Amino acid sequence: MPSEAQRSIIVTLDADVVADYEAAGDDLSEVVNALPRMLPATHRRAESTAQERHAALSDYLDRVLLEDGPANEPGFEAEVQHFVGLLTAADDGSVR
Repeated sequence: MPSEAQRSIIVTLDADVVADYEAAGDDLSEVVNALPRMLPATHRRAESTAQERHAALSDYLDRVLLEDGPANEPGFEAEVQHFVGLLTAADDGSVR
């Protein structure tokens, strides 16, 4: 029986992924067992990147406000939506 810190799970991989690892001579069990150690770091990096992107955009918008004053010209709403899209960019870099 696994300790409380361990848990048994079933992982399903695409056949081509398995074939690639096997062709490279990698131990698939070691790769799968390493996943939990890699995932939290990946999540933290993505969160940090999103925070950095948000801070940079916030700084930019503050500069624009100082330099140009309030933006209430035609087309302003489209610009706002563009920046909202940047703030909510998916992890793969695409803009929603």
